[in-house]
Amino acid sequence: MVLTLQDAEAYAHLLNVLAPEYTNPSTLAVKNPYERAKLVLEHADKMGCKRYITARDIVEGSPNLNLAFVAHIFQHR
Repeated sequence: MVLTLQDAEAYAHLLNVLAPEYTNPSTLAVKNPYERAKLVLEHADKMGCKRYITARDIVEGSPNLNLAFVAHIFQHR
């Protein structure tokens, strides 16, 4: 199984591990990458992580914004 940032699966797994109390495992069942990315961002908001990234940035694979988002998640948790 290959996880990529663009389909937001990697983010969903990461948030499920780091903050299961704020996430919903059913996020992984969402097939539309944009919808899954939106859910990931909602979960990050619940964790108190400010967003500097949009669902579109995740799906289109903006490397700098994705790196900053991952760093922010790890710094926060």
